[in-house]
Amino acid sequence: MLKIDLINNISILKRLALLQFVLFLSLILISFKLIANIIYIYEEGFFRNIIVGLIGLFISIIFHELIHGIFFKIFNPNGKVKYGYKKGMFYASMPETIFNRKQFYIILLAPFVIISLLLFIALIWMQVTSIIYIFAFHGAACIGDFYMAQMVYSNKHMKFIEDTEVGINLYTDKPNGITTS
Repeated sequence: MLKIDLINNISILKRLALLQFVLFLSLILISFKLIANIIYIYEEGFFRNIIVGLIGLFISIIFHELIHGIFFKIFNPNGKVKYGYKKGMFYASMPETIFNRKQFYIILLAPFVIISLLLFIALIWMQVTSIIYIFAFHGAACIGDFYMAQMVYSNKHMKFIEDTEVGINLYTDKPNGITTS
């Protein structure tokens, strides 16, 4: 078993905070560059972009965690989803349930993919720069999901994943006594 405690590991949290800032700036730059080649977007001003981006971030976090919860329930309809907030991070988890690698990748990455697609559609429709800021804030807020997806990816010999309230446990074989999806 490999235990990854994301919530209580201060050094990981510090590295992720730095990566989150870099990811935010990268998403802003890349998005503006790509979108400018596709459509004309109306510049709303820096402060408006930040304010609308932060409001959009708050709303997207709610939907983000609900999407995690929906996918937990899709893969384990009888399980109980737990929502919470610890050390600056909102989370959804289904403790004491084991998922296979494919299921867990979907659970981790579905919120980023679904919300990004919805924001892209909104951007095409509304053509305002604040949507790019919402996308960048939300994408940067997904850093914990990206980190856990990377941990699952880099430990290919681990076939089963248990989501916990503080991180994940990876197993080579199905552990006994824990619900499997």
